Amino acid sequence: MVESADYSFWSVAGKNFTDAVVEVETYQVAGPDNNNYGLILRYQDDDNFYSFEISGDGYYTFSKSVEGQFFSIIPWRESAAINLGQAANLLRVEAVGRDFALYINDELVDAAIDSEFSEGDIGLLAGTYDEAGAHISFDNLRVWEMAE
Repeated sequence: MVESADYSFWSVAGKNFTDAVVEVETYQVAGPDNNNYGLILRYQDDDNFYSFEISGDGYYTFSKSVEGQFFSIIPWRESAAINLGQAANLLRVEAVGRDFALYINDELVDAAIDSEFSEGDIGLLAGTYDEAGAHISFDNLRVWEMAE
């Protein structure tokens, strides 16, 4: 549970992946719908990584942090693929080279190209904006490494 307003936290697996498919089942248990939660990819350290996030009010984004500065690769966009509010959502990213395919509930919602990070750890993140109390659960984190 994210108990502070305007706060995000994450945890990583302590592994290293290059080309991989990463998938996780998410569930917004309680709290405000104006939140953010999802996957971290190609994590180098707390200041350098990619993230694929959704919100309980039906939006998604794909961004990167470079030296602690966040850049939107795909700015927040609304998607009918997201189950709103206190609901389950399946998130998946296929990361191959500089190509990223983004899925929500088995629907391809977007794709991106970026070459900032070519490998790194994976993780999960959750955060809040104006209102605290976002309670997000994650289950069945799966990773498939792609053959070179």
